[in-house]
Amino acid sequence: MRWTNVAVWLASVLMVFLAGCDAEKDAVLAQYKAGEAAIAAKNAVEYRSTLTTKSIQHYQELLRLAREGQAKEVRDLPAAHIEHVLALRNRVKHDKLKAMTVDEYIAWMMDQEYLLVDEEIGLKPYGVTISGDRAMMQYGIESAKKERSTRFTRRGLISSALSGGAKLEAIPGAYVYFDKLNGYWYHDATMLDEDYERDMRDEAAEAKKPLPDYMALLEKEAYGTLIPSIWSPPK
Repeated sequence: MRWTNVAVWLASVLMVFLAGCDAEKDAVLAQYKAGEAAIAAKNAVEYRSTLTTKSIQHYQELLRLAREGQAKEVRDLPAAHIEHVLALRNRVKHDKLKAMTVDEYIAWMMDQEYLLVDEEIGLKPYGVTISGDRAMMQYGIESAKKERSTRFTRRGLISSALSGGAKLEAIPGAYVYFDKLNGYWYHDATMLDEDYERDMRDEAAEAKKPLPDYMALLEKEAYGTLIPSIWSPPK
């Protein structure tokens, strides 16, 4: 009888624990969906509200680099950061760039399709793993067709295209990260996609160009023109 009581107690504790885990995972997914809804509505303020403080600081730093970064400082950045700094300098008028706020930068990323709704490009939540105040939401894709793209980044992730299928499969290495702050989960937009960084370096090596120059070439191809002073701060 005693062991039966212990077993019942352990089962009850386990059920409470699992229910708590499920609630936390649901909270992560709810914040993810709030961010997706903000992107769909092109609401920069709502999207910012889903981000961690360090993510907002990261966007502020990218704006600083676009405004003030000298050539060596910009060229030494990771590929994804070079991409944004060059695009800001190349596509935004100097006076507007100098006055741009984080909310305006987010709105610009939405307009330039750096931020897109995941489901529209075939990405879906596959599962959530939580460790303390850190959560990882893995992306999944339906299994009928997978096409990998190294040219379009989504929050620093390499996107996959979708066509048909029913079974959702995990995409290895494709995650969205969240931090728990004051009891709520927020998206960490500071994480680099290692696949994208590696692919850009491989492509630059294949093209026999330094990585920064290759990123400048991609910006010219994407936008059609490239200002001559791309490596210098706007004046």
